[in-house]
Amino acid sequence: MSSVQQPYMMPSGRLRLAFHWGRRCVAIILLFATTAPLVVTSGLRADPLGLGTHRQLGLPTCGVYRSFAFPCFTCGYTTSLTHAAHGDLASAFRVQPAAAVLAIIMAAGAIVAGYALVFGIDLVPLARWLWRPMLVWVVAGGCLGGWIYKILMVNGGY
Repeated sequence: MSSVQQPYMMPSGRLRLAFHWGRRCVAIILLFATTAPLVVTSGLRADPLGLGTHRQLGLPTCGVYRSFAFPCFTCGYTTSLTHAAHGDLASAFRVQPAAAVLAIIMAAGAIVAGYALVFGIDLVPLARWLWRPMLVWVVAGGCLGGWIYKILMVNGGY
């Protein structure tokens, strides 16, 4: 079965695209997953230190940072997403580069999900195409690089 909708002719002679509930459900889930973090962080104020923005959501201070004075793997993500949600990508990259890239990917994912929702495009072939070992390693390396950058920024005083 093709991932593109097959049009059919209605009795009135008008052309109509088939409606696919499953495809639209996947698109709605992706749209929510990509927009919710950006919408939530758009209502926050970025912490100037790049580490405490999540506390505005009622979350505790990072246990790793509190115990070891060493940022955890996700330290700076909320602050970076907050900067990105406010349109300040330069500050988002300065705080946590991996999270800034994540924000861009989420924005692009929201556009793709919105398009798929409106037109009923099947996103499964795209997901299969993206889910390749090399891409997974690149993403893991980017996250690790962002963590090393954050460690240097916090402990090196840069």
